[in-house]
Amino acid sequence: MQKRVIDARTIQLTTSGPYPLLLADLSAIIILNKKAAENLDRAQFLAALNRLGTGPYRFVSYVPEDRVAMERFDDHWGGRPPWDKVLVRFITNEASRIAALLAGDVDAIENVPTQDVERIKNDKSLVFASKKSNRFVFLFLDSGRDQSPTVFDLNGKPLASNPLKDLRVRKAINLAIDRNAIRDRIMTGIAYPTNNLATEAMPGFDPLLESVPFDPAQARKLLTDAGYPDGFRLTLASPNNRLINDAKVAQAIAQMLTRVGIRTQVDAMPFAVIATRGNKGEFSSSMMAWGVQTAEASSPVRMILACPDKAKGWGAVNWGNYCNPDLDALLTRVVSTMDDDQRSGLLRQLVRKVMDDVAFVPLYFQGSTWAARKGIAITPRGDERTTAGMFVPEK
Repeated sequence: MQKRVIDARTIQLTTSGPYPLLLADLSAIIILNKKAAENLDRAQFLAALNRLGTGPYRFVSYVPEDRVAMERFDDHWGGRPPWDKVLVRFITNEASRIAALLAGDVDAIENVPTQDVERIKNDKSLVFASKKSNRFVFLFLDSGRDQSPTVFDLNGKPLASNPLKDLRVRKAINLAIDRNAIRDRIMTGIAYPTNNLATEAMPGFDPLLESVPFDPAQARKLLTDAGYPDGFRLTLASPNNRLINDAKVAQAIAQMLTRVGIRTQVDAMPFAVIATRGNKGEFSSSMMAWGVQTAEASSPVRMILACPDKAKGWGAVNWGNYCNPDLDALLTRVVSTMDDDQRSGLLRQLVRKVMDDVAFVPLYFQGSTWAARKGIAITPRGDERTTAGMFVPEK
């Protein structure tokens, strides 16, 4: 891409060819006022000195890892906001967050713990809201290496060949996971099982993939057909502080895989650790998540499934070492097709090709939740963000 500065308020970008995702990509770039930020050191920047914005509330103060204080900006372009003052508190402990709401110390919270969802719903002094987010949870499977670091035979010795390269094994893993049980028993309904890469509101959504498979008998047969009648051992890496109930979900998946013969143990760790180790290629299988930023299915394919290509920026987080030139060729067509109808059709083909080859194992879209005291109306969002504008006095 070439860029040219036209004047103080205009920049011209020229792509090498048609690229319909340009505006979506640009929307993810945060632009700062140079004059306001260039003379601040790191401490001053984090303290939010000279903070500028265009929102309905004016910045007042910020205490790192504790709170942000704002006040109403009456001249906001979107109209006069409803609250005089807004105080955002960071309460990371789940029990403390619920206790603060129940005690009236806060008026609203995000991320209602799953174990408290029914309690909040049944409390007549509170209101509850939830929505499917754009973030889907999935399993990486190391299908690209001849030998994989955490796959072993039943005696715990490294296997000479990597079973995850076999499509039948990947299909068996997909069929062995009961996503509906995870939704009902672990996530208390705050999960949306899928074999899609996009929600129904996004281009590329395939309604046929919403019927998620669960067939442990067929999974065992596929393992036998692939030459693993007694299965093998596998370590599943998982974050334990990133996703809703992430370590619990990983343990449930491990039990399901073990039942069909893949004796699975979980290695759960903080997100900072799993991100570092995953980028080094230390895992054969890992549970991760991806937020679909460009609001279509090509986003995760480009970053986590495409053959790694630094020049294109593709495959930057391809922990499964998956590489399919046919998929990349179709992806190239997708990201250069400007006609919306043609593009939607190509996106569905892309998603279908991903799932036919079980390039990875989608599990579910994660839900976002909020609760507030009675008298406050909540407008839920699908982008996992919480803003003061989501909460207004109930009419």
